[in-house]
Amino acid sequence: MLIEVKARNPARFVAVAAVAEGYDEDAILPVLQALRAAIGATTVCLMRQEEIALRYHILGIVSQNGYARSPGRFSSRTSLLPAGHAPVWVRRVHENDLPAKSLGYYREPIAVRRVALAPLALESTDLFLLADAMDDQVFESPRAQVLLAQGARLLGTLLGTERAPVDIPPPQQDTPRPRREIIAEEMTRARTRRHPLALALVSLEGHDPLRDASPEVIARTEADLKGHLHEIVPTARIERFGELMYGLFYREPLDDVEAWALGLKNSLDGAGFDGDIYVGVALLQERHQTADDFKQEATAALYEAYETGKCTIIES
Repeated sequence: MLIEVKARNPARFVAVAAVAEGYDEDAILPVLQALRAAIGATTVCLMRQEEIALRYHILGIVSQNGYARSPGRFSSRTSLLPAGHAPVWVRRVHENDLPAKSLGYYREPIAVRRVALAPLALESTDLFLLADAMDDQVFESPRAQVLLAQGARLLGTLLGTERAPVDIPPPQQDTPRPRREIIAEEMTRARTRRHPLALALVSLEGHDPLRDASPEVIARTEADLKGHLHEIVPTARIERFGELMYGLFYREPLDDVEAWALGLKNSLDGAGFDGDIYVGVALLQERHQTADDFKQEATAALYEAYETGKCTIIES
């Protein structure tokens, strides 16, 4: 009896294929698998951008690379999505564009050359499709970009008709105030009363166990983080600015802002959180005409803190 053994087709091999809890595996995985095969991508992900640009949640992933992560959260030191609106973006994986270390859906950097991104809705970048490849030319063809845009549209339709995932809380009556309103309120108060104002963004970048933690664990960790902040800076106004991130509005004069920020970071580092603490600070200046101006400088300081591992203060 002869048995024919066929060699495995490497183009069909998939090392990771999974969706987050609460999402329809039977609906989402086939779309991701078909796109990966049709385009010739290494990895295709369905992602959600969290409340700030540095945090992402892998909702579904199909990859030929064994270093790809399972569904869960990760932080990036560079925003994956460019500013503006487009059906498809193609980015180069390079220190001058999208550094390899920013691709947190891998456990360690791999030799990816190009990344393509397609929002599920042009008016919003909260949900988007990501595909990458080790070949510079994979996403250059109109066919590949059309497939990505249509795949994103199909996923948007599927998610729009599905029941809300379990890790997304239902809308509540007491919706949190927009951060822009809170910042504007503090800016107005500071200028009316002629007192200084520092906006410190404090972010906890969780290690692997915390990245994959349940919403309940994240909520408890946030409560602990806020409690420690109140103990360290009892006179500051503390508001949630995103998952595992808080904004501190400090109104007291600061002779040494750097020492204050470093003391804040050192106190949190010693609190035993399962992750790294980053602090970025902006001081209110005349050039800050809007809440967005002030917030952008604080966010830029936080981005630099992610890059350097040190507290960053923007004063002038």
